[in-house]
Amino acid sequence: MRILSRFWAALAVLVLGGSVLTTAQDAPLTVVTHDSFAVSEEVLAAFTAETGITVEIVRVGDTGSSPVLAEADIDPAFLLDPDLRVIPVDFGDVCLNYDVAYFEENALPVPQTLADLTDPQYRGLLVVQNPASS
Repeated sequence: MRILSRFWAALAVLVLGGSVLTTAQDAPLTVVTHDSFAVSEEVLAAFTAETGITVEIVRVGDTGSSPVLAEADIDPAFLLDPDLRVIPVDFGDVCLNYDVAYFEENALPVPQTLADLTDPQYRGLLVVQNPASS
């Protein structure tokens, strides 16, 4: 359900932002995304049934393997490299969760900042995805 909600929200931003299409009959909504983007045919069909807009998914690789999209209309706020050697694929929040009981049982104060995590007392307690491949 959460993936479905995010999909609807992302499409709403694109459509309501006016940067994608003028009417449902003009052209399909093309979503350029990473290879691991997952959306079911049922979700796409439901979106088309509700809006009249056909969605075309174009997968262009995952982090580290995406080809350069020379013709991409990239929002300057996300432009990391003027030569387009690095392009934004997606973005989102990163949340750190912690085990309350573990910190209480080990009399450790809960870190309050990212800098706190560099303290040796937290060594080995944080696991994160590799942003180069996740």
